[in-house]
Amino acid sequence: MSVKKNILMILFCAASLFPLSEYSAVYGQPESSDESAVKDMATLRQITQCIRDMENQIRNKKEELRSDSEQVLTDKTDNEIQNLHEQLATCRKNFERIATGVKQESIDTAFKPKDFNWREELEELLGPVIYELKSMTERPREIEKLRAEVAFHKSRMIPVREAVRNIKELIAADSRKLSEDSEDVFKKEIEADLRKECLDDIRNQLYEKIRKELEEKGDVTEEERKKLLDERLKQELPAMIQQELPGRMDEELPKRLKKELPKRLKDEKELEKKFREELAGLETFWTNKEQQILSQQAVSAYQMNQMEKVNSFETFLNSSQDILRTFFKDRGRNLLFSLLAFLSFMLTLRLLHRFIYKFSPLHRKGDHPFLIRLTDVIYHLLTVAGAGGASVIVLYSSGDWVLLIIVIIFFLGIVWTAKQGFPRYWEQLKLLLNLGNVRENERLVYNGIPWKVVSLNLYSHIENPELKAGRIRLPLRYLIDLNSRPYDPDEPWFPCRVTDWVILSDGTLGRVIAQTPDMVQLVLLGNSRKTYLTDEFLRLNPTNLSTGFCIRVTFGIDYSHQRLCTQEIPDRLKEMLTEKLAEADYGTYMVNLNVEFKEAGASSLDIEIIADFSGEAACCHKRIPRFLQKVCVEACNEYGWIIPFPQIMLHRAKEESSV
Repeated sequence: MSVKKNILMILFCAASLFPLSEYSAVYGQPESSDESAVKDMATLRQITQCIRDMENQIRNKKEELRSDSEQVLTDKTDNEIQNLHEQLATCRKNFERIATGVKQESIDTAFKPKDFNWREELEELLGPVIYELKSMTERPREIEKLRAEVAFHKSRMIPVREAVRNIKELIAADSRKLSEDSEDVFKKEIEADLRKECLDDIRNQLYEKIRKELEEKGDVTEEERKKLLDERLKQELPAMIQQELPGRMDEELPKRLKKELPKRLKDEKELEKKFREELAGLETFWTNKEQQILSQQAVSAYQMNQMEKVNSFETFLNSSQDILRTFFKDRGRNLLFSLLAFLSFMLTLRLLHRFIYKFSPLHRKGDHPFLIRLTDVIYHLLTVAGAGGASVIVLYSSGDWVLLIIVIIFFLGIVWTAKQGFPRYWEQLKLLLNLGNVRENERLVYNGIPWKVVSLNLYSHIENPELKAGRIRLPLRYLIDLNSRPYDPDEPWFPCRVTDWVILSDGTLGRVIAQTPDMVQLVLLGNSRKTYLTDEFLRLNPTNLSTGFCIRVTFGIDYSHQRLCTQEIPDRLKEMLTEKLAEADYGTYMVNLNVEFKEAGASSLDIEIIADFSGEAACCHKRIPRFLQKVCVEACNEYGWIIPFPQIMLHRAKEESSV
């Protein structure tokens, strides 16, 4: 462990020795506004109409209640009125939520700071420290409480102002009045309703007319009558509509407009009035709520300003001086000596360990025996335990039982936490002692790649000599689930090297230009590049062509050359292949060439060509088979050998004479 890590450990331990009690309150935050509320004018008008209907029903029920004399009817009417009032309250609440865009429950939430409570045992141990800190920080905590209240009221103002703004926007945007546009809309609605009624009437008249005509005939079945009825309706209805609809519309539309238009305009006017009354009531309610929250915020802000103005600087200096005087007079000195003891003990033993590693002949060897590893582990454990014990002894000698208890609780917490992961730590300890399932100078597979274990430590090193930048650092816990084994010196660490030509199971042929623990990159024919993840590359079973490869080609000749196919044709074909390969410069890389009779196929006599090449010809791996096929065709042309087509032989059974 380096000096930097030691310093970080000391700072962490020092920070844990200050159990500063802080006042923390969880304030009731207003809930987010209902974003899904529909702020559509039509929806609000529908709710307004519902409110008006509810009020009319309540009014009617109350009139019935005054007129009814029977007790049973009176009780029933009271229940109905109560249900109507509940429905009316729900409608008003929905209207308010849609119009304001916020929930009223989030505004009415009171500010309630969380109570500051400790468990009895911990309060008994740390009571003096906590009470002392509370008395020194009483004024800042009160100011912080008031500041939190001011922030709370400000957060409440956001949805309230949003509600007021939304209501005002609705009032300002309500420009729908009884104008010519509204009258035109009602006229179109009335005209559409009348047109529908006329169409239904015309169809019914035509239906009755056709039905009577078909009944008079009386010589058709019920199914035929229905079929004829449907067909005549489809044929005659459009013409009848075109003939009678305009006249009816011209005759009935003025009457209908005169009867229904004034009524609809009157209903619209009443709805408009009710809608404005509801919005005005909401505006008054939410404006008053805004003023109420502003007054509460002003009171809290005034109290906070008064407390900050009263000798704020002098009070801060006095509090700071008291805190520093009390701390450095007693506990600060003890804490400083405790930290110095921890640091001195830790650094001294660490420097001693480095000195031993540097000059001891046992540690300078490459392979560390079990005894050396065990000694190092025990030494590290004793170093940490001794440093903690030194700090505890200093606090015990000074008689500062508060800091002593805090340090002991801290160490007990570390031990308790370590107990939960003891099996895992035991496995890591076995790895450090080189007794686990992974050992130094052995071979393991990590992420599908073989690695050599170079060293086992808190951060272990593994490497693959065939990969560029092939040395990686792993935490010791990553090796717990792995297994290593001894390896043979001739055992390959990777199927290829940089500049080797490989062919993969997916048919890719390329030259390796980079291979690292993360990726393998190939340059393909045409200078395009293809990159694989290293473990994916290995799963494609690469075949290394740079060490040599074999090409097998099968060529078929006709059965008419059956006498020549076993000796003469293979010899002549081999002679011609040798000559042509030499002319094409493939002969330079050819190691061996064999031409043999393979088999008698269904349609041809097959000759197999087996050619071995050195790794220099790997780039021509896909070109050489085509060249061999070309030479075989040229040989057939030169020697008159026939290349057969696929053939099918049919046999017909002889017909037997009848008895």
